[in-house]
Amino acid sequence: MPLSHISLSLPWPIRPAGRVFERLKSGPKAVGVIARGLPVSRPVVSQHLKVLKEASLVADRPEGTSRVYYIDHNGLGALRAWLDQFWDQALARFQDAVELGVGKEKDKFKCQRHAQLHRRAKVSRQCKSSGCV
Repeated sequence: MPLSHISLSLPWPIRPAGRVFERLKSGPKAVGVIARGLPVSRPVVSQHLKVLKEASLVADRPEGTSRVYYIDHNGLGALRAWLDQFWDQALARFQDAVELGVGKEKDKFKCQRHAQLHRRAKVSRQCKSSGCV
């Protein structure tokens, strides 16, 4: 799936391509049905469908004299897998940050005396040299 087309093919639902894709979630539809009620012409809807098809997010089949478009679940699955990698990386970075923060907090004060000095904002040379600060 050419993921470079994603930004062009699936903008947020306020834009026509997002609305076109959203209308297909209830099942296959012909271009005329998809275009009905949208603030763009049928040729514009066809262009959006072409981009969605190039991105493997929709597929089509002939039905009589028209083409019926439907969501390509294989392409949608590939898109989801691609997006999940970002989520997985973000969660891993968050976990690292939490674990690092917990570890720092434990090691920050080597003794109660240093903790009390820090609370009173009286950081001594001893704190600095011991690595407590």
